[in-house]
Amino acid sequence: MQYKNKKNPLWLNLISLPIIWLPLPFVILLDITLELYHQICFPWYWINKVVRSNYVQIIDRAKLQYLSFPEKLWCIYCWYVNWVLLYRKNIASLTEQYRCWIMHANKPWFLKSSYHDNLWFVEYWNEEIFKETYK
Repeated sequence: MQYKNKKNPLWLNLISLPIIWLPLPFVILLDITLELYHQICFPWYWINKVVRSNYVQIIDRAKLQYLSFPEKLWCIYCWYVNWVLLYRKNIASLTEQYRCWIMHANKPWFLKSSYHDNLWFVEYWNEEIFKETYK
């Protein structure tokens, strides 16, 4: 809650509210559609499902008595958006591991996922190994 330590005027926080809350319907839609994909397609592909409950921390911060109602709302909002993105990232990485076993081009600024180091990901430029392994 660094905003409490900042000296920003109240009006600045108020005009940013619609911008911050605008993505919420899209995050909810993302959550619903990717969960449908996860529940329907993963069994078809024989991919182990991501355990949703491992990512859901019951809204514990909202139970804190020393937070005001708006602060509890902020905590719930931030928790939900971050949780959805982390959960979805893991579903997306399992999908990538199933569908596309080619590493990205090696660029110094690119932050690759740790699973790209697995043996079954073929180096970006190595067409011969790719055809040998997966064709």
